[in-house]
Amino acid sequence: MYTNLGLAAFAQECLSLPTKYLWDGFGKQNEFGQYCFDCSGLIKCYYMGGLRQFYYDKARDLQSYEMIERASKKGPVEQIPEKKGIGVYLPGHIGIYMTGGKVIECTNNPRFGDGVVETDRLDRQWEQWLEIPYIVYL
Repeated sequence: MYTNLGLAAFAQECLSLPTKYLWDGFGKQNEFGQYCFDCSGLIKCYYMGGLRQFYYDKARDLQSYEMIERASKKGPVEQIPEKKGIGVYLPGHIGIYMTGGKVIECTNNPRFGDGVVETDRLDRQWEQWLEIPYIVYL
């Protein structure tokens, strides 16, 4: 079972690894030993088994806009639940809310870095929060 707490722990673990943003990346290492993700790929890597036991599942290969479309629970970011592992969304991008105003996301935005980074929720214009599909929220 893949939970919000597990997703938060996975994202935290990825912060300590060498990472790089790569469009359509799911966590595979490049020739420099960096784990490559895009924003939704960071999340998908977790619910497709993680870095060590990754298995690709085409049916669960969702882009950020599909995650928000399929979310059974979502709302305006101003009403975000203070719960680890909640998704935060803006058009074309998704991150993982860690509580306390912090977000872990994979980006190549020069303002924040290249790879998995921790940012402040208010650093971006996140529009919605969501319970990410395939994640069980405890």
